Formats: sequence, structure tokens, C-alpha cells
Amino acid sequence: MREMKDSGVAWIGAVPSDFAISSIGSLFTIKKDIAGREPETVLSITQTGIRPKDLSSNEGQNASSYAHYQIVNVGDFAMNHMDLLTGWIDISKYEGVTSPDYRVFTLNDKKMSADYFLRVFQYYYTNRVFFGFGQGVATLGRWRLPAINFKKIDVPVPPISEQQRIVAAIDENVGKVDVLIENIQAQIEKLKAYKQSLIIEAVTKGLDPTVPLKDSGVDWIAKMPEHWICRPIKHFSKIHSGVLISKEEYIDNGKYPVIGANGEIGRFDKKNNNNKVITTGRVGSIGTAHIVEEAWITDNALILTVEGIDITYLAYTIPSLNFDLMSSTTAQPLVTASKLKQQIIPFPPFDEQTAIAGYLNKKCAQIDCLIALKQSKIEKLEQYKRSLIYEYVTGKREVS
Repeated sequence: MREMKDSGVAWIGAVPSDFAISSIGSLFTIKKDIAGREPETVLSITQTGIRPKDLSSNEGQNASSYAHYQIVNVGDFAMNHMDLLTGWIDISKYEGVTSPDYRVFTLNDKKMSADYFLRVFQYYYTNRVFFGFGQGVATLGRWRLPAINFKKIDVPVPPISEQQRIVAAIDENVGKVDVLIENIQAQIEKLKAYKQSLIIEAVTKGLDPTVPLKDSGVDWIAKMPEHWICRPIKHFSKIHSGVLISKEEYIDNGKYPVIGANGEIGRFDKKNNNNKVITTGRVGSIGTAHIVEEAWITDNALILTVEGIDITYLAYTIPSLNFDLMSSTTAQPLVTASKLKQQIIPFPPFDEQTAIAGYLNKKCAQIDCLIALKQSKIEKLEQYKRSLIYEYVTGKREVS
């Protein structure tokens, strides 16, 4: 049993007696070398690490010039300290440049293990240690870590001989947990695919497998029951965009939901919709449908006021449409009301619509329950991962 001592730091707790506690500022040097010319490689800091940016694609935001970006060398640490909610940190495997808003820094003592400190820093992100030193407005995604605060944060420093062994133990044991998570996530994706196939089958073929079918003349529908007809969505819906509201206007415990492209994104004390309507993404996240009533619906969503068709049946039908063909080729996917109005859907007799809607409500609820159980397992495994990393980097779990 190792002799332990109090670290004097709340989020570190007790550490082995041969561990030191040091501030980030005493271990690392922040650098900011501006490129001064157009680089060959621009680097992005993503949740999966530092990656070269594909400047030929329209994904994300491209700058008119990258000469003012800062240099990143192989082995440098780089972090998105501008957003402690969704940002990340990694060690660069590439020579390139990154945003001048990011933080690039290096380990002073090259004998120490950079990989060890990366595990510590990534734990500080996921367990919100960095978050506690941040400043800004967290609810708006503007929670930043100023350099002066960053330098003051303490980290556990094991003997150099032990640092790499800790990294190996973390990678081995966390890797096993990651495999379990990947397997469960694959099961979730299969359930989601099954759910969508169930929906498409029901809204295009109905519930009676013995009914004669005919060619619908619409690619995504293919064959449908002989007694069904097809109609464009404009026959049943008036479609318009919602109204812009800034995040600064959100109210934590507001009376009404704020509806964006993919459902609720906040709360507000005012509403711009009173009736039961369908919303679907207009820009960004497209291809979903939600039934909402009293709410503030933003301009990122299209609103369908429905008449002459079962609203739940229509809400199940909309995600089956080919949104890739509808979407404009812009930096973000964009669907206009005029394009959505023209989309052809199956139109069964009303009693069949309600029967299909009821059937899908029941089946989808069962599938969603299974998905929720599996997501709960993933959350528990993620918590276990964090506890493993914490115990290793603070020496509470000994390595051989």
C-alpha cells in the first residue's frame, strides 16, 4: 500500500507521497508565433483531436487568409479554450497553423511525458475542472478559460519513471471500456435504422401485408396499396419559417420551449405559435419532424400548419423524404418552404392514417425505450472511464 498525502487541491484529493503538485504555468510555456504567410496546412481542434482542415470543402467557416494564424509544431499542445463546453485539447501530430484564438503551448521539461499531461488535461475537460476556472456566459456557449486562470490550475505530477506507465494503464483499460461503448453504440444505430425502416414500411405500404400494391411513380415510395393516392404536401399544409430570437433572450425557466431546427433548444416567456403544428429543420439540422403546440419557433425551422391529413401520420412521413435532393448546396444544409411544398407523399384514407400513426407511436415508443436503456449504459461506462482516469493520474490506482 502506497503512502498517501493530501494534495491540498479539492479535485485532486490524496496523492502518493512521491507525487508533486504543480501549476500548469510552471510546467508549460504558452507560445504564439504568427505564420505571416499562407500555410500549407490549417489545423482544426475537434472532439476527436487535431485534424487538418479540408479547405476545398464548404464545411465550417473558411478564412479569406490564414497568414494571421498561429504556428503549431508536431508535439505542441493546442486547445480550444474559447468554448469549455464543446472544446477539446490534443497534441499535434502535424505541422501547420491554427486559429489565433486558440491556445498553443509546450511542455518545458522534455523528459516528462506529454502523453501523461494530455490525459490529465482531457480529464479536466470532461470532468469540468477547466470549466470551474472559466469566464463568460455558459448558457450561450461562451465559457472561456483566460490564460491567467489556466496557468494557475494545479496538476498532479508523478515521478517521470511512472508517467508513461500511467499512460499505458489508462490506454489499456480505457480502451477496453471504449470497445464496450462502441458495441453498444452500434446496437443503438441498428435500432435507429430498424425504427426508420419500420416507419417507411408503414407510411408507404400500410398495415395490411395482403393488400394489392401498385407502382406509385415516386422513387422513395416505390410501391403502395392500390387504393392509396399520392399528393404534394402543399395540399395539406401551409408552410412558413419561424421568427429569429437571439440566445441572449433565452430564459432558463421560461414558460415556453424555443424550437430550433431539431426540436427544443431553450426556453422563453413569449410564444409565436398557439396551435398544434409540425416543425422541421430549415437550415443546419434537416430531415426531422416534431409536433409542437405553444412555443416560440425560430427561423431555423419550417412550420407546417396541417389540415385534411392526420398530423401524426404526416410527422412520421416527412423524415422519409429525400432531404439531400431538397437541400441547397450551401455551407449548411438549407431547405426552403417552396421545395418542401412540392414533395409528394402517400395519402391513404383517413382511418388508415390514424391507424398507422397509432401503430407507429406504440412501436417507436418501444424502440426508443430500448435505445434509452442502452444510452444509459453508455453514460455509466463514460462515468467509469472518467473515474479510471482520475484514479490513475492521481495515483489512487497503482500501476505496475
